[in-house]
Amino acid sequence: MKLFLITLLHIYVTTVKSDLVTYFMDSYCDMTIDMSYSDAALLRLTPASYYNEDTACTVTVKTDVDKRFLFRFRSMDIYQTPGCLNDYMSLYDGQTTSSPKVADFPDRLCGSNAPSGVHTNAGRYLTLQFNSGSSSGNMNTGFEMLLTKSHTGPCDTDEYQCPNSYCISDDLTCDGYRHCGDFDDSCWWTEPTVATFTSGVSSILSLLAFITACCACCRTRKRSQIGSYQPLRSTYEPQGLYQQVAPPSYGAMPQFQAATHPSTTTKNSPNT
Repeated sequence: MKLFLITLLHIYVTTVKSDLVTYFMDSYCDMTIDMSYSDAALLRLTPASYYNEDTACTVTVKTDVDKRFLFRFRSMDIYQTPGCLNDYMSLYDGQTTSSPKVADFPDRLCGSNAPSGVHTNAGRYLTLQFNSGSSSGNMNTGFEMLLTKSHTGPCDTDEYQCPNSYCISDDLTCDGYRHCGDFDDSCWWTEPTVATFTSGVSSILSLLAFITACCACCRTRKRSQIGSYQPLRSTYEPQGLYQQVAPPSYGAMPQFQAATHPSTTTKNSPNT
């Protein structure tokens, strides 16, 4: 029963609560993505397998006036050169690329080592700039970010306060993402445990299927052996038994004759 409930919970997490909106940066170049009506969203560079060379794209994301973003990188794959001179992305804490860079971030990001942990900006706007040169080889996927609307101060009744004191929507807790960053979201069912339980449940189900198949095979073999067994029948017919000669007609008494046994038959004497 416990395993069944865990499986149902995993299905609920991955199909119901994990349905975040996904934006693709290269579809909003020189535009603003309004997240005022979204509690959280995923931002990816492109829906394609690899991003294009010679790309220059700037996108601004905004939220409510009294909110800011909690964001973290889920993956990064940007062609790396020394100093990120060729392909790179930059984050600005404001509405344009003239705004200050986001605190604690390098001027340019590239490579496959995404910044760890959760980060925040100072206001309602966050601007992202991406550039790719002509020698990236077109074999890199870009990046994926998780953006969560948040604020500091007392949380409302429909909000959850992260251990880092930021308030997020209560609907985001236990949804398979770590909106609070390296901290919990009021639920043990986070990304690592989802993967762990999924692997454990799959292993247990595979083991049960193997045991069931072995038992079924043993039962089939046993039935086959029982069905092929034929008990030995004695050919000895005791002397003095009677055998029915022919089926009697309706209402008549059955006719019998004495049965003879091979051992009791005698040959005629030569003198007879």
